Amino acid sequence: MFGKKFAFGVNYWASENATRMWRDFDEKAIEKDFVALYNAGVKWIRLFPMWNDFQPIKQLTTWGGTPVEVVYEDETPLDNSPEGVAGVSKIMMDRLEIVMNLCRKYGFRVDLAIFTGFMSSMNYIPRLFEDKNVFCDPVALMWEQKFIKYIVTRFKDHSALGGWDLGNECSVMRNIQGDVAAQYSWSMMVSNAIRAIDKEHPVISGLCTFSTPTITPASTEGWQLLPHAECVDILTTHPYPIFRQPNDKINTMRPVVHTSAECSMYEDMGGKMCFVEETGAIGYQTCSLDSEADFIRSDLLSSFLHGCHGYFWWCAFDQGKIDFAPYDWNNIGSDYGLLGGDRAEKPVSKEAKRIMTIISQLDLPKYEQHAVCVIPLNINNPQSLAANVMCLAEQNDLGVKYCSAIQQLPDSDLYIVPRIEGNGALRRSTVTQLKEKARNGATVYISMGGGFLRMFPELTGINIISREVPSKALTVNIDGEELPAEPKYIYHTSSIDGKVLATFSDGTPAIVSHSYGKGKIIISLFSPEAQVAWLKGAFDRENAPAYRKVYALIAKNAGVKPDFYTENPFVCAKEHRIDAKRSIISLMNYADCVQEYTVGATVAYQVKKVIYGELDGKLDKNNAVIFEIEKY
Repeated sequence: MFGKKFAFGVNYWASENATRMWRDFDEKAIEKDFVALYNAGVKWIRLFPMWNDFQPIKQLTTWGGTPVEVVYEDETPLDNSPEGVAGVSKIMMDRLEIVMNLCRKYGFRVDLAIFTGFMSSMNYIPRLFEDKNVFCDPVALMWEQKFIKYIVTRFKDHSALGGWDLGNECSVMRNIQGDVAAQYSWSMMVSNAIRAIDKEHPVISGLCTFSTPTITPASTEGWQLLPHAECVDILTTHPYPIFRQPNDKINTMRPVVHTSAECSMYEDMGGKMCFVEETGAIGYQTCSLDSEADFIRSDLLSSFLHGCHGYFWWCAFDQGKIDFAPYDWNNIGSDYGLLGGDRAEKPVSKEAKRIMTIISQLDLPKYEQHAVCVIPLNINNPQSLAANVMCLAEQNDLGVKYCSAIQQLPDSDLYIVPRIEGNGALRRSTVTQLKEKARNGATVYISMGGGFLRMFPELTGINIISREVPSKALTVNIDGEELPAEPKYIYHTSSIDGKVLATFSDGTPAIVSHSYGKGKIIISLFSPEAQVAWLKGAFDRENAPAYRKVYALIAKNAGVKPDFYTENPFVCAKEHRIDAKRSIISLMNYADCVQEYTVGATVAYQVKKVIYGELDGKLDKNNAVIFEIEKY
């Protein structure tokens, strides 16, 4: 879909009438929108054929509610034309073709969301399906396949088409949370119906979030990642900061890193390309015009540097002037556009265009990944856990790859198994894999969040007499700094076969390194990942407890050190290797203030050219420098 270049786009509704753009169609106004978006540097448009406008069908009934026939909403019978057979509106499809032609005229590629039955917190389901579960009901499924057949057949050869989106956050059109079979069946039905007609364009997920593997999927919210990833070609995420990381300032480290971490986790675990299909500041109660520009600079650059493939802003234009539902009652459905409601430029659009003018030309190799983060089963909010792990790792210039605890572990020198909670965090087979990795020379780091870990004495070298809940607040000393620690339990031991790397302030062990085969297993009896999750401003306050030092301690004992690094926890370095001699180095300042830095290296090198920013030992807030080096 995107090729090797990073894609920048917007989610498009017409500036003048938003979700009513199809029924109150104004071609001239839409073209004015596209001129403004073209001038703003937009390359991709996500289009939404509103489902109830495009398939406006209902059921006529007789005595006792007996069905008679399906007709158009105005009760016009369906005829034998291709439109009638599919129950679609020819007028609406012709209007979609006009818009697709305008996209072609201005060079936009289109992500076409087939089932737009949900938008901005309101459902737009055809009347025929209003009392049905559109994921399971056979009548709904029949007409959905007819809709797919028509729209894909009509537009598959259009030169503006970039991919077929299942729909806009379609998982919330009806509730089948936990019903993995229904999720899989519907996703595969839509995908296969598309592929039966069009094998050239990718099938895009369109979903906003997923649940990671659990022992009991029915107990979780959201659609399951791994089954869904089987069905589509490209995964998506919608990591809005106000929903994902609402406790921190929008243009600081954790909200920004969360975008990259969530996208990376889905791609690594799902085995399919993933991109940021929707994100944004969502209005000026969370930021100003200027800090919104700071946010997109940081979020866009970070997504690019983490290999997220693409970044689509929500949405194209401010919608605060719209006075009909859902904008009338949905208070976040307001001024959050890349451009103003009058199509005027904003600081956010100017900044995005400036950045994309440079990075859209760059083919950036994947950054070096020094550790594999194994996401436990049954974890609550795995996206937040992935983000906190990435923040702690990034502060030590460590690149992280993600894996589920039910998957085959990729090779690595360091494994991070964070926040063991409950009774089912790791299967026996996963523990066996981790043991084998350690036996062959890797370091396995496990942090305890109060859960159960089988083979505990063998894995940790700790022989326990008893455990108890701490009776007072504890700290742990890491590299001379006292960090608040809230272990679920402290452990009284008879012996420890290993090295105690840190103790709690009551003298009980906190972090223990145990030799295992050629490698080692390091156990933390508290979870720094949980500590930062509960701590507001954990990654943006200068005086926040430095939990990054736990990861520094782990990396040091694992013998893992990146070739390029900084000593500034707010300025994070990555190496993107071109070949054995050449690399691109990126430094990202995640702070909302200027940061000074020094580039450290374990290899000799010379700078060949600076690609983005200035390599002068000082980085502006929420900004980066990217440069190419040659090793010698």
